[in-house]
Amino acid sequence: MRIWIFNHYAVTPEQPGGTRHFDFAQELTRRGHQVTILTSGFLHHSREMRNPSGDEKWEVQQCEGVTMVWIRTTRYSKNDWRRFVGMAVYALRSVVSAAQIARRVGGAPDIVIGSTPHPFSALAAYVAAQWSGAAFLFEVRDLWPETFVRSGLMSARNPVVILLRFLERYLARRARKVILVPPSADSYYREMGIPGSKLVGLPNGVNLARWKAGESRDVQSNCFTIVYTGTLGATNGLDLVLQAAKALQERRNPRVAFRLVGDGTEKSHLMEAAKRLGLDNVQFRKAVPKKDVPRILREADAALHVEGLVPGLERYGSSPNKVYDYLASGGPLLISSPFLPELPGESDYALRAEPGNPAALADAVVWLSQQTEARLEQMREHARRAVARTRSIEVLVDRLEGALLDLERTRIIS
Repeated sequence: MRIWIFNHYAVTPEQPGGTRHFDFAQELTRRGHQVTILTSGFLHHSREMRNPSGDEKWEVQQCEGVTMVWIRTTRYSKNDWRRFVGMAVYALRSVVSAAQIARRVGGAPDIVIGSTPHPFSALAAYVAAQWSGAAFLFEVRDLWPETFVRSGLMSARNPVVILLRFLERYLARRARKVILVPPSADSYYREMGIPGSKLVGLPNGVNLARWKAGESRDVQSNCFTIVYTGTLGATNGLDLVLQAAKALQERRNPRVAFRLVGDGTEKSHLMEAAKRLGLDNVQFRKAVPKKDVPRILREADAALHVEGLVPGLERYGSSPNKVYDYLASGGPLLISSPFLPELPGESDYALRAEPGNPAALADAVVWLSQQTEARLEQMREHARRAVARTRSIEVLVDRLEGALLDLERTRIIS
């Protein structure tokens, strides 16, 4: 099958950010399908330009067997109207260029997947599917605008929210399948009137090929280091980490340190807060390309997943990329999140702290730092086995490919 994936924020392993669709595309290509990813030339996570040169509106690049189409878009530095303009430019140029792109990449698609969080990329995918006669799939990685409303960032009466809700319902109703990344988002769409037969649960996962079997750890500190990798944004709840670090410092526990690796809208705020609190047990590092994440995790003793409290959203759950990277590295894993559901066999490799409670997180850190190296290595082995069994890219693509083949067979018969 010829499969097109519209994802404004898709990246390759050479850039910071999630590589869900790149990894899916690589595995689907290995199985004989032809996959094209249409993404933005302005990289959201690093705020760097990868736009086509000259006056070109788009550019095709082959990367490790995957066809990437970089759409020229506009620059922005924060979540304001400029980002909204970038979304619109990406969607419009993707649609306008679809016929030319098809000629360049070997033909029109059989399957088109439009991925959120913002629905304009999915709308562009729907229009491209209508033009080409392809089956349209709507993938939901984040609930927009529900997250904005629940977190108090926008009113339910805001015109932008009303528009996003309309697009969300419109696309879900017209899609042949709705792919859901949040583990319990099916209830959200059932309440919207979407039949369960259209819903396909497909969480995030990890490409284990990037993790070399038996590769030794490379801890570069005398203290017990806990690493967080990913976005430093408003909903990530990282103020909790600073409060826990302050509690540990007041307990005079010099053996523990946090390392926050990534960029985001809250990074400067967090760095200023750490300085104001006089924290010497929190380190900040810039975001790294996805291919370098294994090295970053090997340099730490444990990994941390933390999310802020957003009342009402916990019922839908979350499936963060970083968690499965952590497990592939062996963890062990500290969790402070109201969203992340219980992981398969997590009692063997993970420790949970009450969400929003810095003292509980500090206690969990202390407990973990007091475990023997033999016990920690046992936890790491359990983590690696669990993620290979349930969240490897091969396992997830089995599920995705099955849904795509069913659609293709239906299309051929009809």
